[in-house]
Amino acid sequence: MIGTKLGHHEILERIGAGGMGVVYLASDATSRYHYETLGTTLAPEVPRK
Repeated sequence: MIGTKLGHHEILERIGAGGMGVVYLASDATSRYHYETLGTTLAPEVPRK
């Protein structure tokens, strides 16, 4: 997923992983301040509503 763009965010690096999913560091490339944020993807076995 590194380098993938989701909307106006670009995935920069994988921060960690656990039983619920994976946490990534992302950057808002459209902002002149280049905000960094965290994003999470859920593991496939986690139930969804």
